[in-house]
Amino acid sequence: MQRQRYVWLAGLVVSLMVLVAGTAHAVTAGKIIGKITDAQTNEPVLGAAVTVEGLRMGATTDADGRYFILNVPAGRYTLKVQMIGYAPVTQLDVLVNNDLTTRADFRLRYQAVEVGEVTVVAERPLIEKTLTGTRRTTLREQLELMPVITSDDIYRAAPGIVFDPIGGPVQQVTDGTIRVEDETRSGNTANPGYYIRGSRPGEVNYYLDNFPVSNVLALPGKAIEETNLLTGGFSAQYGNGTSIINTVTPTPGAAYTASLNWESDLLPGLVSDRYNYGTNVVTATIGGAVPGTNNRLRVWVLGDGNMTDDWDPRLSTQDANFIEDGIYEFTQRANMVDTLRTFWATLKPWDVFEGDRLILPSHKQDMYTFMGKAIYNVGGFQFTLSGFSWRRQYQRFSPNGLFMDWDKNNFRNMPYATTMQQATLLHRNLVAFGVRWALSPRTIVDAKLSFSTSATTTGSLDLKSGSFGLFNDFDYSWHEYAPSWSPFYVDPADWATTNRAKYTQQRREVYYPLGVTNLFFTSGNSRSANAVAGNNVTGQLHATSQINNNHELSGGVEITRSMTKQDRLSDPWSGTPFFDQWGPFNPIYGAAFLQDKIEYEGLTVTAGLRMDYYDPDAYVWSDPLKPGAGSIMPDGSINVNGRPDVNADKVNAFRDKRVDPKMTLSPRLGISHPVSDVGLVYFNYGHFVTQPANPYESYVPDLNRSNSRLGNPDLPFMRTISYEIGYSHELVTNTKLDVVLYRRDIRNTNTYQRIPAMNGAYTYAMASATTVVNGREVNIGYGNSKGLELILTRYRGAEGMFSGWLSYSYLKAEAIYSDANDAYERFSRSALDPETGELAYPPDVPGIADYDRTHSFKANFDIRFRQGFGPQVAGMFPLQNMGINILEVINSGLPYTRINMSGKPVGINNGFRKPWTYETDLMLNKQLRLANVPVTLYAKVENLFDTRNVLNIYERTGNPIDDGRIMPQAQPNSVTPASPTWVYEGVKDGIDGSTPDGRISIAEDETAYRKAWSIYARDPLFFSNPRIIRIGVGMSF
Repeated sequence: MQRQRYVWLAGLVVSLMVLVAGTAHAVTAGKIIGKITDAQTNEPVLGAAVTVEGLRMGATTDADGRYFILNVPAGRYTLKVQMIGYAPVTQLDVLVNNDLTTRADFRLRYQAVEVGEVTVVAERPLIEKTLTGTRRTTLREQLELMPVITSDDIYRAAPGIVFDPIGGPVQQVTDGTIRVEDETRSGNTANPGYYIRGSRPGEVNYYLDNFPVSNVLALPGKAIEETNLLTGGFSAQYGNGTSIINTVTPTPGAAYTASLNWESDLLPGLVSDRYNYGTNVVTATIGGAVPGTNNRLRVWVLGDGNMTDDWDPRLSTQDANFIEDGIYEFTQRANMVDTLRTFWATLKPWDVFEGDRLILPSHKQDMYTFMGKAIYNVGGFQFTLSGFSWRRQYQRFSPNGLFMDWDKNNFRNMPYATTMQQATLLHRNLVAFGVRWALSPRTIVDAKLSFSTSATTTGSLDLKSGSFGLFNDFDYSWHEYAPSWSPFYVDPADWATTNRAKYTQQRREVYYPLGVTNLFFTSGNSRSANAVAGNNVTGQLHATSQINNNHELSGGVEITRSMTKQDRLSDPWSGTPFFDQWGPFNPIYGAAFLQDKIEYEGLTVTAGLRMDYYDPDAYVWSDPLKPGAGSIMPDGSINVNGRPDVNADKVNAFRDKRVDPKMTLSPRLGISHPVSDVGLVYFNYGHFVTQPANPYESYVPDLNRSNSRLGNPDLPFMRTISYEIGYSHELVTNTKLDVVLYRRDIRNTNTYQRIPAMNGAYTYAMASATTVVNGREVNIGYGNSKGLELILTRYRGAEGMFSGWLSYSYLKAEAIYSDANDAYERFSRSALDPETGELAYPPDVPGIADYDRTHSFKANFDIRFRQGFGPQVAGMFPLQNMGINILEVINSGLPYTRINMSGKPVGINNGFRKPWTYETDLMLNKQLRLANVPVTLYAKVENLFDTRNVLNIYERTGNPIDDGRIMPQAQPNSVTPASPTWVYEGVKDGIDGSTPDGRISIAEDETAYRKAWSIYARDPLFFSNPRIIRIGVGMSF
């Protein structure tokens, strides 16, 4: 079977080498075309030289006066045209976008004597005549004016994207080529999910400089030349996703540049302490040609550090009133015993209301980014070396932790505290080497080799041995079952003496100020230790050939060999913990594409075909409904605990069939046609596939455990068929309207199918195939989405003050199951049909999906006051070189399913809606010069109007602060001042307004319980962040 695997690969490589011999696409580049004519005769000029200043790139015109320059990096450039007998012409601010064609025409004037050079400023085309699919491009110059910090802030504001910080799974993490689902289902994650046009987060593929990366990276704005969000159809070059987010980094130029930027909310006196969340962001860049290399060697580097005490603040000025019958009221009561006063002074739940603000405890974040790029040109070759190192670590706040009595100086005696301190650490690193070879002016070949690593760890912090800092990785508590590579590993010889805390859980009474014992005991916000690590070695061979003036043929091949492994432990304090440990596996992913871009004066066609190949390097059961059947060991033993370290000989024994490689073809077609000088219609159709998620989940299962989830590496590619038609129309100068209609049919998405466990109960295996429901075959992985997008865009123009855009999106998303977790929960929650008492089966028609956000309004308005604008005061113009940028996002509520008190669904699935959300963000900036150095002063305000948005609700009530709990009937309480528990239960005495009498009445007990529960149910993560204000200064050299 291993031989067959490499036979497949050999055939793939050979066929693709033939394919690209003379045809691929350069990285993060566009194309410049144009025509040069004589200004007097209008005749074409033959042999004119066109150069891109600072890039050592250029072309000469043919007999028709036409020229083209391939593989121009994204950015703004100056083009210069020279021809003997004509005055030179320079065109400034020529904008080149990734994957698009930029047109720059020139008219040359004959000169009998020497005259000055002619300079013109390029005008940005309002309508991209070669665009064949919906594409949202945001340039660096726009990012620097918007109230955003990192690249993921940009995506949230884009039309067509549903951003859900609560409903999960909120993130699909990809390590190696494997998509591994993060189980977090609250808003307590710094890596939320993006649902684009009804596709799930795992179906979005992220690229950095046209190179696939593991998942969304929160890159600083200075690291971005442009972002390209491809929400509709896209070319065959891109794959393994239904939508593409491609971030293009700056290309080093010949001129020396440097920048330094600092942003913070730590500004006492300038900004109220109420807005102080301990945030500091520092970014520095430098680039240019290396001296002594004749501009052949150019470099660019970036360093960024982002530190904060609370990476997602919650609640604000209304806090005291909002919980006036809760914590705030009782911390002010004069009859609280001294012990409880001391307890509150030490604990400070939520760092409660210091100046009417709120910093969530255990909510710090440190993030750094280092990036670099070097380009060397010699002869017809260009060599590129690039890389980045990105790390993000953040603590996961648990509202339950607000009620814990734990001593920061004595963690050893309080193992409970360690489980309350949950955190996630993400590492991403990449090094890439590329060679571009200009075979001729018409044909360019690119080869690239890269190595990347990724690691994601979520677990309980060891608060005693570790420290939190920008360059200090978290230390995690250890468990005795961890493999040696795991961050949870400690050598058995050191178990007794290690300084790190063991990952354990001990139940202990909590002295809660309201005197309610055990009510707030909890296992923390995550009970599992989970580490996933992987690496990729990727080779790419791409080529582009401009066969003639109308056909650009491109093609390429890509092969990635990965390593991926996981150490996951749930219930580590249990005598029979749950294990999900697997790997290392070495899956192989391959792809090839061939594409022709056909460009005529009134028609652009992009036609391509993509092949995707995937070998998961794993085994499955012959009968998926009977895992392990016929595979009992000769000694009669079975795998009973899922631990590969003690079942090494059984890892594949229960899986008796090796998975065959998967290969699929995906056609793509895009057409655009200018219907007039001011109108363009485009259409695209395509098949898009994505690798299946979680293929190795519970690879070494405990077959005696019911209600488990088993992965399936033999699933087919998830497939989406996409249709889109759009119309772009120039309404007036610098203003256009885009109208887009789309539909997606989605098949083979990952879900779970019930199968019997060996103990007679049921467990759940990953599936996406057809099953029989109500006597007919149904693809339980089916879904569809359809929608409308309207975008009104205004460009500033050469002398304008105002620019911006306004969008409206309508979405209707349906699915049999919204995601794999949805299937699992609905099987578990509704195992039996309430009417028949029989096992429940999947629905046979799609229903409302979890991410069906029906209406979305988004807008960005920008005003720039130019030099000399406004009234003059003391010889100065205070308003000149100032700007205001406003970002508005209004969304209808996401759906949810109401349940009754027994947990059973009420009405149809997703038949209710959460409230609408509203947010306005603002940025003010002022540009000036100090000692001839350009300086920008700015202020960013997030949630300008301090709107309290409800992000999550309780399914029983539809209310964010009332979970519908039925309070138990209180019993007579015999506690007296002489009782040992009076030290905390004594606070109940008089809690109902009666006179304290040294006894706890039934009424006082009930009042204390209700008050305590009302506090407990008010999870701050159910609400959006308050107003956040940051001030910054930036300098460029």
